[in-house]
Amino acid sequence: YQACLADPLVTLETNRTVISVDERPKSIMVDCADGTRYDCNMVVAADGLWSSLRKFVHDDGAPLSVGYVTYR
Repeated sequence: YQACLADPLVTLETNRTVISVDERPKSIMVDCADGTRYDCNMVVAADGLWSSLRKFVHDDGAPLSVGYVTYR
């Protein structure tokens, strides 16, 4: 985290509601609910097990639970 903050080539955004992700030939366009739009080289979605962004990349359904562990 600290390394990302120190790197001028990295932009960290938090508390964003992503409404669409469009993969283009040379970039990724990310649209947020507040109207913000990002043209990115890479997107890291670290929004947890119930990720809302996962469906834009790999829609493999809901996590599976076997009682003591939940996984995809």
